[in-house]
Amino acid sequence: MTTNVLDHHNRKVTSDSRWSITAGRQLIFVDNSGFEKIAERPLAVMICAGDAKLIDEWKRWFTTPIPANELPPTDRIELDGSFHEIYVTIIKKPEYAVVFSSGDYKQLEHRASFTGSGADFAMACYAINGCSEKCVDSASAQDPRTGGDVKYVDFQTMTSNVNGPYVSMQELEQMFSDRGTVMDLDTKQTSPISAMNKTEIAKALEAGRASIAAPTGRAPRAWTMEEKVAVSDAMRAIVEQEKAANA
Repeated sequence: MTTNVLDHHNRKVTSDSRWSITAGRQLIFVDNSGFEKIAERPLAVMICAGDAKLIDEWKRWFTTPIPANELPPTDRIELDGSFHEIYVTIIKKPEYAVVFSSGDYKQLEHRASFTGSGADFAMACYAINGCSEKCVDSASAQDPRTGGDVKYVDFQTMTSNVNGPYVSMQELEQMFSDRGTVMDLDTKQTSPISAMNKTEIAKALEAGRASIAAPTGRAPRAWTMEEKVAVSDAMRAIVEQEKAANA
């Protein structure tokens, strides 16, 4: 799953970098892939959780200078009949103003919001330390579906570690075969992916029987029409402000 944090007090967003596939009582995961859950544009940041294919489409849409009027899909049905969704939150630069959010977040007063399988662990750590990077690290030590380097955008210093080379969905899928790690969810023991696992994963992904995700930890739901209108309006305003800033 994942751990995403909206750090309102420190004006920062943070996320882990683990992507995973659940296969029975096994978790196959890849950390530090460069396929991030956070994306930036000149006057906004987007942080996502959920299905990797949907997140890929939303990141490409969000980072396009003039996004298409038609929104990317907000859910999809895999070939095995499973329903997948996406959480999207958009925060405006430089003032750190949340202009759109679709998802189920846990709130710690007005200080921070948390989502994903590691949300409870992260919130407990943040309540003591007040650090959104440290709390994602803390969640990764307790939640098997959170891990890898902590990614962030800091609105106070205007620094970020999410602007590496573009990594495609196809490249992410290949990483599962090249360097995936298998975890037994009962014992928490890990091992490098085997030749048999590689073949099984490749076939399952191609056949639509497996999905790469940073799951939300909540039952999936379809977006409302009000949410779709709201995100379109928010992006339209951001694009207009960027145009004005460059005029």
